[in-house]
Amino acid sequence: MLLWLLLLILAPGGGQSGVSPKAFLLLKPPWSTHFQKDRVTLTCRDFHFPAQGDISWYYNGMSLNKESEEIRIEKTGYYKCKTRRSSLSEPVYVEFSTDWLILQAPYPVFEGDKEVALRCRGREEASITEKTFYKDELKISSTSPFILNPVPRDNGKYHCTAKKRDWIIPSKETSKPLTIQLQGNG
Repeated sequence: MLLWLLLLILAPGGGQSGVSPKAFLLLKPPWSTHFQKDRVTLTCRDFHFPAQGDISWYYNGMSLNKESEEIRIEKTGYYKCKTRRSSLSEPVYVEFSTDWLILQAPYPVFEGDKEVALRCRGREEASITEKTFYKDELKISSTSPFILNPVPRDNGKYHCTAKKRDWIIPSKETSKPLTIQLQGNG
């Protein structure tokens, strides 16, 4: 039900004749940042379920030789798709990181969403403690996951830190900054 609502919101002109609604990308798992070797699937949808035939995929503006509704991705970059009945989707930027600590935000996030969970993950999750979240360099929480409630329109840059347990010297790790990819509501 929620997905249908999202598709209707994204459809330019709300279904008026002569205007093709945009295709819509879904990430599984739904995070825009992953560790390398994580298994990530993109699904292309349009206003019909399932999207039917003639699906085109794009990576960093270049056409991919893929026509299925779902593709497995492994490279950092911008992904788009379209179907026979839709126009090109909004781009989604997916990052595959070699860092020790990453901050994950879900995709998609819409303006006006009531809440969004941010996750701070370590490559070796069992060896990290004391996760802390920051927005624009200011500490905002030590609760993990951190829930943004509501999602601000000008969301700033977020990052997290965590202490890494080590046999000799514990260290503090910091994730790269992340800006949440907001989708418009029409």
